[in-house]
Amino acid sequence: MNKEKIIYIILFTAVFNAVLRISSESSLTAFRLLIPVSLILIYTINKKTFSFLIKGSILFLLLATLQNFITKDFFYPQVGTINYSHLFEYCIHYISIFVVVALVHCLRVINGEDFFIKLINYLSWLVKFILLIYIPYILTGHRPENFLVFGNINDLGCILTGGILVILFDTVTKKGFKFVYIFLLLSLLYYNDSKLAMFGGILEVFLYYILQFSKKVRDLKRTVSIVLISIGVVIVVSVFSSSLEINGYSVRNMVLGPYYQIVEGVYFPHSSQSFTFRTNNIVGIIEILKSSWGVGVGPGNTSLILKYLIPDPDGIIRQDYVASHIWWFEIMADLGWIVIIPMVRLYIKEWKQYLSMEKQGGKLFASIFFIAFPIWCMSSSGLYTEFYSIMLIALSLVVGINTKSAKILKSNE
Repeated sequence: MNKEKIIYIILFTAVFNAVLRISSESSLTAFRLLIPVSLILIYTINKKTFSFLIKGSILFLLLATLQNFITKDFFYPQVGTINYSHLFEYCIHYISIFVVVALVHCLRVINGEDFFIKLINYLSWLVKFILLIYIPYILTGHRPENFLVFGNINDLGCILTGGILVILFDTVTKKGFKFVYIFLLLSLLYYNDSKLAMFGGILEVFLYYILQFSKKVRDLKRTVSIVLISIGVVIVVSVFSSSLEINGYSVRNMVLGPYYQIVEGVYFPHSSQSFTFRTNNIVGIIEILKSSWGVGVGPGNTSLILKYLIPDPDGIIRQDYVASHIWWFEIMADLGWIVIIPMVRLYIKEWKQYLSMEKQGGKLFASIFFIAFPIWCMSSSGLYTEFYSIMLIALSLVVGINTKSAKILKSNE
């Protein structure tokens, strides 16, 4: 078996990390057991990638330890659950993510110019395989919230939203079937009540077809795109300010209520509904960023501090920590300026790249992915271990590397 196929098998175990384990309570998953194999594989394929992985992991551990010490002794000494065992657990999560990113880059080294198409087609096959499991599950009368293949139904929502973008770009699904799959994926997101994931999927489709339509009007493509985006903004504002309801939730209340609470920095008195829970988490994370001066409270510590901060009179939050459902914002509070600055710069860059209307293929995929990501990732409860989404992030980052940098990284020294 060649190295490329081995990588695909390992990535498969990562995507099904929640179920491919010794037992439902065990932290020893098939993917984690294969990490030593992954490291050997990365080393043999590209020594520079292996070197970056090891050095990056060591630097990350040093930074995490320092942040944990400062937070535990200075920023939040009253939160007794901040300890080094919790830090170690989260560092394992992060290093697992680093390994997935390194494996994806190794596929770039192996496949060269075919990297994007081959990985997109693999991801397309994965999402179709997941549908093959999930659709019979719900058709036989099972409830979505009991589908624990990925730990949480909203984690599945992120996979389905990522799958929409993958289907749009793959080369194995015929055009007519692309529309069928997109409609099916959006319908499942609605059925699952993954509202933010559904909005993110709609945004992906909208951004993709704006560009496709603009290409057909070459002389006016920028003007047409600006007009279409403006119309889209008007439609979005109209929908969010309307009396529309989704699965019993008022869209207006889900948008305007949280907006005023966040602007004023005031918590909802309870966290028993999805939008009050997420709003309180946003208010809490802003408070954490302010109180820590953006230095970063350490990997996983935001989840512990939120448990201490957000109101929960009904006892809805039963865990020892709070999964914020806002992965990118939690990362900012966990790691501070070292990730805030590059994340903001990347987001601005991708918007500029998209609005230039010049990029196609992998570059366009990356732009649409990063533009829509902050919305649909808020549907997830545990994106730290949601490896399908991590693979999409890695793919988008790798295809965003300029040609000169790619050649340097590809050299196997």
